[in-house]
Amino acid sequence: MGLFKLFRPATAHSRWSRTCRFHRPRFGFLVQKGLYEYSRARAGHYAKVLFREQGFIDAVERSRWRAFSAWAAMVGELSRGWLRPYESGTGASTSTR
Repeated sequence: MGLFKLFRPATAHSRWSRTCRFHRPRFGFLVQKGLYEYSRARAGHYAKVLFREQGFIDAVERSRWRAFSAWAAMVGELSRGWLRPYESGTGASTSTR
């Protein structure tokens, strides 16, 4: 029976769950990268000192989990914008403004 599953068409739910499993680790990386780069830019020359402080490390860990859903929404909107020209049956224009 397992062999026949390979030839069964994918449902919308299975495609969505595969997409979520693919993007979830990447969202975490984007959040962490964004937090560290913003902090580095704001701290300037004191960034190395700031990144060694335990209080800062704890604060980044808390804020990373708070910002996760917002970053996921932003990446979703970006993906939607990139894929919109390939959407079928909506009459979406591929021209740029």
